[in-house]
Amino acid sequence: MKRILCLGLFVCCWATLSAQENLDSTTILSANFKFQDGVYMTFGAFQRDQPDLSWVGLEANSVINDEKQTIKIEWLKRKGQKASINLDSIWGICVNGVPYIQVDKDKNDFGAFSALRVRGKICYYEFETVVEEMVDIKAYNPLTGRPFRSAKLPRNRNVIQDMMLDFVSGRIAEFNKRNFLDWVKKDDPALWRSLKELPEKEAEEKLYKCLLIYDDRHPVFLSE
Repeated sequence: MKRILCLGLFVCCWATLSAQENLDSTTILSANFKFQDGVYMTFGAFQRDQPDLSWVGLEANSVINDEKQTIKIEWLKRKGQKASINLDSIWGICVNGVPYIQVDKDKNDFGAFSALRVRGKICYYEFETVVEEMVDIKAYNPLTGRPFRSAKLPRNRNVIQDMMLDFVSGRIAEFNKRNFLDWVKKDDPALWRSLKELPEKEAEEKLYKCLLIYDDRHPVFLSE
């Protein structure tokens, strides 16, 4: 179910209800850690849990999709100003303690943000995107029912893109077996070996579980 809201007012209500964890050198990024609500212009600001802009001073026109865990923003402004903030300059946002990373803009040119569903040394998120495929199209003779002409034509198809974010370096890659093995080989050779030795289909089925295991074994701390 989608909700069209003024994001600034929407979040302000939450700001008084939840206290943020105090950040120090022992603050572990756990699965339940709540980030500070606001707008993060850079990955470094997100890494430190220090939003550059607070929702209190902002107003926005947005669409929130709870099921897909996405937020789309048409425009974002500082209160009292006519000019909108360039959405391309934003790294991510946080709503109700949940961080959303910016992904590809939608067909209406809205800024699109997807929730980090797994938060740890390697974070996970997903979003829906459109890919173009060449499809074999056939024309049939209405009398015989047989094809008399065929051609490959482009067709768009919606797919779910799985992504991962390295919380230490900020690098981003598609979440698949090859990339995940590359990321964990150095600091978790046992997990790397176990996953690599699995048959391809089984490895893909267990990839998400391996991510959770890796994050549990390798806690990461928020930057000061």
